[in-house]
Order: sequence, then structure tokens, then C-alpha cells
Amino acid sequence: IAKEAAHNGYRTLLVSREMSAEQYGLRAFSSITGIDTATLYRARSLTDDQWVRAGDAAAEFGQLPIEFTFRASTVEDVRREARAMKGIELLIVDYIQILQTASTYPSDNSRVAHISRMLKEIALDLQIPVLALSQFSRPPKGVTKRPQVSDLRDSGSIEQDADCIWLMWQPQH
Repeated sequence: IAKEAAHNGYRTLLVSREMSAEQYGLRAFSSITGIDTATLYRARSLTDDQWVRAGDAAAEFGQLPIEFTFRASTVEDVRREARAMKGIELLIVDYIQILQTASTYPSDNSRVAHISRMLKEIALDLQIPVLALSQFSRPPKGVTKRPQVSDLRDSGSIEQDADCIWLMWQPQH
């Protein structure tokens, strides 16, 4: 989503504590080139065509209006980073439950509720969309079901604060 938004000219900030910069870079590069991450990781095994695609992708990716930050560990840090990026048009947070807060909360539900509300405030203050990824609560072992909004992990306030919720699910065969 970040890559497509940036391809369409939207200044995008992606905030993550889920993966390292190297992991994100490898995945983004794989997405742009169409070369699987395992092959990219073992660069010596690239074909001539893949080297050309990799070079073209590096040039293309370097021109995209997208920034990444991996140092924002609290929602307050996310707010500072988003405000510091001039002309930001989209903020993506990967993911809500991994963020911390400057304050201490008695439960994960309370902490996630605070994070959800702060992300909503960032969206309103900066007048930009904020795409916040969230985990689902795992169903009991052996139960396979399509996720519902009530399955969002740790907080019902995500549902309350969100303007839109997309549930992505790939059934296991």
C-alpha cells in the first residue's frame, strides 16, 4: 500500500517496530522487482535479467516519496515523526499492538485504546489518512473462521476510532 501510494505521488511515512529496515527493504525490493526475497538475499545467484530489474527498481524506489522510520517506539514518537515530515499525505503504522506509550496503563486494552485514539488525533490534526495495522486474537486451536471486527486484538476502541476497517484473511486449505 505504501509503495502504491508513493507511486501515485503521495508523500508516505511508514512506521514500524515489527521488522528491521533491512527486512522491510528486502520485501519492498522484492515487491518492486518481482524477484523472491530468498533469491535477492543470495544476490550472487541473480540472473542477468534480474540484475537489470534490480538496478531499475533501485533507481525507481529511490525516487518515490516514501520514508520509513524504525525508531518510533511510542505513539508519541509516531506523532513527532509524522509532524516532522513536511507535506505528509499518508501515515502507515505497522502495527498498533507493538507500539508503546509514554504513560503506563493497567492493561493492554487501555494501552491500545490510548494508541488508537492518538492515531485518530494525528489523522485529524494533520488532515491525512492513517492506516494502522492490527493483529487479530487467535481463535481456539482447531477452529477456522473468517475474522470479525470483534476479533481485533486488545481493544474495542479500534473499531470505535476507525473510519473504516478492512479485515484480511486467507483461509487455510
